[in-house]
Amino acid sequence: MAMTSAEQVRFLVGDLDATNKFFTDPQVEELLILKSNNVKLAAAQGLRVIAANLARKADLTIGKYSKKAAIAELQKLAKKLEDDAEAEGVDVNGDDIFYSGYVEKVQTEFNAREIVYNVALRTYLGIE
Repeated sequence: MAMTSAEQVRFLVGDLDATNKFFTDPQVEELLILKSNNVKLAAAQGLRVIAANLARKADLTIGKYSKKAAIAELQKLAKKLEDDAEAEGVDVNGDDIFYSGYVEKVQTEFNAREIVYNVALRTYLGIE
């Protein structure tokens, strides 16, 4: 049985626990709308949302694992998905904002505000 686009996004971001979903169904659908129904780009944006949410939580280190390392890994996975989509011929550039080596696509006014938030977040975390 083939998965729906929303199910594919959930699979790619690891949002698989049906009793404790990270994203609501409307949020997954919005990710797909924002990324022109491209599953890989929607999943990449979802990973960035998870990373931003994690960044808002208190610092935590367990053994060799830290919040900062988890955020970096989520960003790395998001970039990999975007690279995969680009390799498949998807235009991942569109109307982009370039900032300190980061590229984020502006599609809506909400998305533009999210990009400003992400810039502030990267500055706060010292990632820029």
